[in-house]
Amino acid sequence: MGANAVVSSRPLAVGVVHAGAHAQLLERTEARIALALFANDEGYALAETFEVDGNAVRDEVTLQAVSALAERLDAEALIVSGPVDRDSVQEIADRVRMVVRLAL
Repeated sequence: MGANAVVSSRPLAVGVVHAGAHAQLLERTEARIALALFANDEGYALAETFEVDGNAVRDEVTLQAVSALAERLDAEALIVSGPVDRDSVQEIADRVRMVVRLAL
């Protein structure tokens, strides 16, 4: 393990937040903070948060990255906020053997 490695006793989670294509930085930041606070309250260490915006092509690429990171980290949860493609999210969760938590 590297000198800068962080070890957490909390299970890892990866987040996906919907941020509209024209969302301002403040809106995106607030959505990310809300997701991180939700993850913390649920007992997870949030490793990364990805943003989707409803564009099918971009979202597909983003969700591929979500899947790759979740698998590499052996994450236990996928935390989702906003109108994210639930079928794709559930497919990732099933493949990587994670639970999906919906942040409200």
